[in-house]
Amino acid sequence: MRNGFRLKQSIPKNTRSSSLLKSHIQLGLFISVPLFILCISGFLITYNSLWTGVLKQDATSEQTLPYSVSQPSHWLSQLSNAQQIWPDAELVSVSKPRSKPNKGQQAETDKPQDLVYSIQFDEHQGVWLREADRISMNYQQGTIESVIKHSDRPLSAKIASFVRPLHDGLYMPASYVMLITLVSLIGTLILSFSVVTFYRRTFSRKKAS
Repeated sequence: MRNGFRLKQSIPKNTRSSSLLKSHIQLGLFISVPLFILCISGFLITYNSLWTGVLKQDATSEQTLPYSVSQPSHWLSQLSNAQQIWPDAELVSVSKPRSKPNKGQQAETDKPQDLVYSIQFDEHQGVWLREADRISMNYQQGTIESVIKHSDRPLSAKIASFVRPLHDGLYMPASYVMLITLVSLIGTLILSFSVVTFYRRTFSRKKAS
C-alpha cells in the first residue's frame, strides 16, 4: 500500500471498480484516526455502564465548603449566587440529570424529589470542553450541593467527561464539529464506493452467467 500510494488516486478518475477500490482504501487511511475515535466514543456511549462509574470519583475532589444559600425556587438568585463563586467564568448551560423511573418499585407520589440542576461554567481557557466546571444547585432549597472544577477532577474522570463531546461535538469548538462532519461525509462516500463495487461483483456476474 505504501509503494502504490498516490494522493491523486483519492478521488476516483472513473467509475471502474479498480479506481473505486483505490479511492476507498486511501480515503479510509485519511479518516482512520478520527473514525476510530468516533467508533470508540460511540461504543462507550452505547455501553455507558462500562465507564459511568468512573465519574463517581468526583466525590473525592468536589468541594463541600459551606456556601451562601439562595432564595428557594428562584432562578435569578440561584444563578447569581453560582456566578459569585466564579466571577470570571462564563456560564455555559444549565441542565437537569435524567431520572429513570423504577418499574419494580412504586413511586412515592406524596414525596416529590428535589430538582438538582447542574450549572456548567467555562473558566479554564486551556480546556477544550466548554462545560468543564460544574456547580450542582438544589432548586427547591436554593443550596449549593457541590462545586467541581475540571482541573480538580482525577485523570480518569477528565477522560470520561470527553466521551460524548468527542462523539457528537456537544459544547466543542466549531472546528471540531466541522472535522467530524467531514469525516462522516467521507465515510458515506467510501461506503457508496463499496456498495457499487459489491453490486457489480455480485449481480453483474450472475447476469453474465
